[in-house]
Amino acid sequence: SGPCWQSQLGDIKAFVRDLHLKSQRHGWSLCYWSHEAMDLEMEFHASADLCDAYFSIDEEYMVVRSDVCRPWILYKYGGMWLDLRATPTKDPEGIGLETVPRHFQGKLPGPLLFSYAGHHKAKFGKKYGEIMNGFMMSRAHHPVWPRVWAFQVDMLRSYPERWRMGVERL
Repeated sequence: SGPCWQSQLGDIKAFVRDLHLKSQRHGWSLCYWSHEAMDLEMEFHASADLCDAYFSIDEEYMVVRSDVCRPWILYKYGGMWLDLRATPTKDPEGIGLETVPRHFQGKLPGPLLFSYAGHHKAKFGKKYGEIMNGFMMSRAHHPVWPRVWAFQVDMLRSYPERWRMGVERL
C-alpha cells in the first residue's frame, strides 16, 4: 500500500515489478493498494464500523489508515500482506515470494500466519513481543479479522484528537 502508483511511487515501482516478475511464474499475483484504492475499498465494501473508523483518521496519517485497511483486505481476499519495502531475505535464487512457503518444508502453512519481533515483550508475558503487521498471511474470511478490526475501531475512538481532526500547523 502507499501513494498513487502512477504519479507518486517513483523508484520503488521497479522493486515491486521485479518481485512481481520473479513471483508470477510460481503462480503468485501481486496487488498494489494505493491510498485511493484503499479509500474506495473502505467506502464501498468494508463493514460500516470499520469504514467510519478508517475515515475518522486524518488523511495526513495514511500509514494508520493502511494499518486499519489491511485486516479487511486479508479478510475479504486472503493472501499475503507485505509492506512496500518487504521482501523475502533468504532468496539466493531470486525467485521472489516462492521463498516464503519453502520455510514450511513442503507442508501447507496454516490458515493464518503472523510474524513477531522482540518489541514490547512486557506486554506479551515476556515471550513473543509485538506482532508485526508488515507481513501477514491468511486465508479469506478467517474469523480472527472481524475481532481485529473491532479492536481497532475501539482503539481509534480513544486516539488523540489531532489524528482525527488534522494537525495544527505552526
